[in-house]
Amino acid sequence: MKKILALILSFALLISFSASAADIKETTQRADALKKLGLFKGTENGYELENNATRVQIAVTLTRLLGKEEKAIYQDNAHPFGDVPSWASPYIGWLYENYMINGIDKYNFGTDYIAEPKQFIAMILRTLPLFWFSAVAFSCFICEMFIT
Repeated sequence: MKKILALILSFALLISFSASAADIKETTQRADALKKLGLFKGTENGYELENNATRVQIAVTLTRLLGKEEKAIYQDNAHPFGDVPSWASPYIGWLYENYMINGIDKYNFGTDYIAEPKQFIAMILRTLPLFWFSAVAFSCFICEMFIT
């Protein structure tokens, strides 16, 4: 659970931080670490750390953080948002289907809107039951291995 919280905090720091020239090395190192974990990939232009993260970028990364990228792509769940690009649609669909995201209105996700910290926190809070359930299930599995 501590690792999960550390990942969330690292990611939160990365997305809430517009890198200045003096801090670009440290921020790039954070991005490299998240990339090694499969959570952060950047774009065809690299990490683009000078840009603020958009709502869709946060949603995609959250899906990866939850370990559900393959499932999201496989299921390709529907969603009502007309402003989501096709490359992000499976991620948004999975999060929407699992009640982890909302749009800015009934038919728009707000794909290109800059992600505000409160929106990121809301997405994380909606995922906490999943983290909690995973931690409890893992604990039960470990206990059963050693008790029986």
